[in-house]
Amino acid sequence: GFKAPDFRQLYLNFTNPTAGYTVLGHNVALEEYRKLIDADIINPTDAQIAETEKNLESPLKAESSVGYNLGATFSEGKFKAEINLFRNDFQNLIDTYVLATKTSGQNVFSYRNINESFNEGIEFNSSVKLANVLTISGGYQLLYFYDKDVIQEIEDGKIFARDSNNETVRLTTKDYFGLPNR
Repeated sequence: GFKAPDFRQLYLNFTNPTAGYTVLGHNVALEEYRKLIDADIINPTDAQIAETEKNLESPLKAESSVGYNLGATFSEGKFKAEINLFRNDFQNLIDTYVLATKTSGQNVFSYRNINESFNEGIEFNSSVKLANVLTISGGYQLLYFYDKDVIQEIEDGKIFARDSNNETVRLTTKDYFGLPNR
């Protein structure tokens, strides 16, 4: 697969007047971020900045992916079931993230590339035909979505956290829940 960044991801400059959040396309994020600092809408020492200004200056790249899929279907009379196993490996995944937090507490969002990531999971769907006009169906998907660089840093022992006793502990891959908002 291939997906080039769209207008929204590159140039959008939108503030929701009711909720107060802002969404900035990658190509306007640095300039608009600096304007928000100058207007005291963002305090740069308090902002939760996920990318440095240097990273904001680099272009948003197109994402590409390779997918693998294995599925099977079972059908018996009025009953049908499908199972599907999948994995997708991404290069330069275009992801939404919180660039900063405004003094009002609302977020400023933008877009970034995640160098290498993957998702994998399983889908299950089934249906039963009860009558000519009535079919009941249901399904479930279990999805895991991970950043390969984070996994490597955890395996290399480079990521730490504080436990409930405020002691520093080295994280393991079991502690990594994957990419947020996925």
